[in-house]
Amino acid sequence: RCIVKMSVFSFLILLPLNFTGNEHKNYNYDAEGIFFTDFMRFTMANVSAGSPRLWGHAIGAYLLTGIVIRELLVEYNAY
Repeated sequence: RCIVKMSVFSFLILLPLNFTGNEHKNYNYDAEGIFFTDFMRFTMANVSAGSPRLWGHAIGAYLLTGIVIRELLVEYNAY
């Protein structure tokens, strides 16, 4: 149940936040030895440091913690 709820948040909020970031344009592939793949455009690596977009990830972390605690309490009360 936790995974379904968090997946909805991730697909609707986090993936678009990550994909529309422009950090992948700042990498010099030859000098830094970093291989920025298309997959990494969907991760936090594509969000600039200090960007307001990082709040989406912070909210997601608190949301996941709340969902897990709630589900644990529901299961605890059921048994």
